[in-house]
Amino acid sequence: MKNLQDYLFVAIEAAKAAAQIQNYYIGRDLEIDTKSSETDLVTKVDKLSEEKIREIIYNKYPDHIVLGEEQGQTGQASHRWIVDPLDGTLNYAHGFPFYCVSIALEINGELQLGVVLDGTRNELFTAIKGQGAFLDGAPIKTSTEDVLKKSMLA
Repeated sequence: MKNLQDYLFVAIEAAKAAAQIQNYYIGRDLEIDTKSSETDLVTKVDKLSEEKIREIIYNKYPDHIVLGEEQGQTGQASHRWIVDPLDGTLNYAHGFPFYCVSIALEINGELQLGVVLDGTRNELFTAIKGQGAFLDGAPIKTSTEDVLKKSMLA
């Protein structure tokens, strides 16, 4: 198996490319369609972002598969990338700056790593199984507070 860090770098590259597409289309014609309901939207940006992510992954790993929100999945492989190219399409379509790119890698049915890129704040969240989670390279952790009244929920 390749080093998980190598896969993480590809996920980061793909997420950054998708975020560039999203930033370019802010304030432009999005060609909005609905999927299952009036609030379940898909835009040209969702599709272009997923196409770019797939292109980057398949160029590096042609034997892997991608399960994407917009194009689904074809075939089976030990390595499956799980992609939401524009997580928060409804927010994006309405100019509300709370959306991100989400990419995960599953190997033999087990999630191994994940990347979430908030392109509006330029915040990159990464995690590799067993190695912790990071925000822009700095370790992050959950609160140790176990009393709900004293906790902050979002």
